[in-house]
Amino acid sequence: MARKMWVHPNAITITKSSSEDMSAAAGEVAKQDAGGTVSISDAATDAIIGIVIDGGNASGDPVTICIAGLCQAKAGADLNENEVLTSESGGAVIDTTTLGNNTIGYAIDNAADGDYFKMNVVRSKYGTYA
Repeated sequence: MARKMWVHPNAITITKSSSEDMSAAAGEVAKQDAGGTVSISDAATDAIIGIVIDGGNASGDPVTICIAGLCQAKAGADLNENEVLTSESGGAVIDTTTLGNNTIGYAIDNAADGDYFKMNVVRSKYGTYA
């Protein structure tokens, strides 16, 4: 059975069609593909849209994504509370201090690599203020 992530009741979620099997992607960073479908993010420069809450088993299946608010995510490195977060290749969440990286939010908890932790999804671009 696929894992489903915790999401705060007031968080904003959307449902999109997947372009790949995302059954094991809960807690990973999702990106928007050219055709409007979603897949796992490969880099901090991707069109990051949120954190996968519940993924589908095949291409075209519905995927629930947290696009704003508190949810659970999978750490791809050791993380500290309040660090700014982005995606690594493979979709796990890592910290960033690189100017221009697309960011997914910030850590609410400390986490070790591979742990599931709480974060606040607030999409932005690191180091830009508009």
